[in-house]
Amino acid sequence: MASFKERLAAAMQEKGMSQAELCTLSGIPKSAINQYLSGKFKPKQTRTYVIAEVLKVDPAWLMGYGEDASEDEAMSIREQLLLDTYRTDAAFRENVDRLLDEAAGIATTHIFRAAKSEHGTIAPAMEEISLARLRALDEAPETDEDL
Repeated sequence: MASFKERLAAAMQEKGMSQAELCTLSGIPKSAINQYLSGKFKPKQTRTYVIAEVLKVDPAWLMGYGEDASEDEAMSIREQLLLDTYRTDAAFRENVDRLLDEAAGIATTHIFRAAKSEHGTIAPAMEEISLARLRALDEAPETDEDL
């Protein structure tokens, strides 16, 4: 777990902020910022919140709790990439769904769907569905009279 001084220095570097700028924006004397960066002292809670607000970081993270911001940010970017690919690539989505079903122990099967739509058109297609969903379809009413 990184210390306050390490996280303060990292946040300042990431934002490209000098000690003088941090002092001006936070209203905290430069001597105090120097002591925080050297690790000689840690700020009181009120100053920690002011510094966190100026640097736009989580106060808890600045105090040394939680993961490093860069690790959280990298995971966030990776998750966004996965989500974007999942939404735009049908083959990728099918593979991910199959892996998730396998991991969850959900058995799947392929069916040929060739039902008529309300407009009378048939859109035949191969589809992979879970066996539980297939059972639910099998037990569903087939006509309005069955309801």
